[in-house]
Formats: sequence, structure tokens, C-alpha cells
Amino acid sequence: MHRFVTEYYHSDYAVNDLGLTSFQRRKGSYVLDLYGLGSLEAARQPEKTPEWMEAMVKKHGIGLAILFPEWFQIPRSWTPVAKLCVPEPIFVLPEKCVVFYSTSQDATALIRRDLERFAPTLPKDDAFWFDPDRKEAERLAH
Repeated sequence: MHRFVTEYYHSDYAVNDLGLTSFQRRKGSYVLDLYGLGSLEAARQPEKTPEWMEAMVKKHGIGLAILFPEWFQIPRSWTPVAKLCVPEPIFVLPEKCVVFYSTSQDATALIRRDLERFAPTLPKDDAFWFDPDRKEAERLAH
């Protein structure tokens, strides 16, 4: 995720696990931490409902959300563009899979284009695919 947002994707983004995804990020980029460790607005919000998440990304002009779907109820209007899974959880990654969501139709093509450039650079043991259907993406949460 860190390599994607620093080397391939050049817009603002939202995450739920701030850590490395914001480290040495592109100058001037904004990272919205939906979990709340790095964004005071999110820290003050006790329930991270889909409606609240949608309002937050709209308020900040965020087109991409990179999330562990197990952590939230994902807004229905968001499109799962791709899914990345590592073979085994590692200490810097609390879940095995992350989904790259487009939060608006206008952002989908740009996100996909950047992910198409990024995907060939992944380690061979990682699983990556485009267009996970919503049911499959939501299944990760159960």
C-alpha cells in the first residue's frame, strides 16, 4: 500500500490503518485516517457508519479508500476496484487482504490505471485481482 500511494497514485486518499501508508508520502498529499489515529474528526466519531464515511471522503475530496473491509461497513456507493492479499499476515499488516475502493465514479478510471501499473511490481506470492465483486469484498468481513 505504501509503495502504491507514494510511487503510483498521486492524489489524496483514505485509509483505516495509517502507519506505513502515510510515511514519507508525496509532498502535499492528504491522508484521511478513517480509523482515527491520525485524523481528529475520525477520532471524535464513535460510530464509523457508512454514511459518516461517505460524508468524510466527500468533505475532503477523497477518491480512493484503501481499507481492510473487516474493520467497517463499506458504503454501498463505493466501488471495489481491486483486492490485494498477502499469503500470511505480517506484523505491519493486521489483515491478510486489503481492498482498493473508488469512492466516486469519477475516480475509478484513474485508480484502475495506477493499479494496473502497480500490480506487476508485487511479490509473486501476493494475490491481486481487479473488480472483486461487492459480495466477495464484503465476505472478507465475516
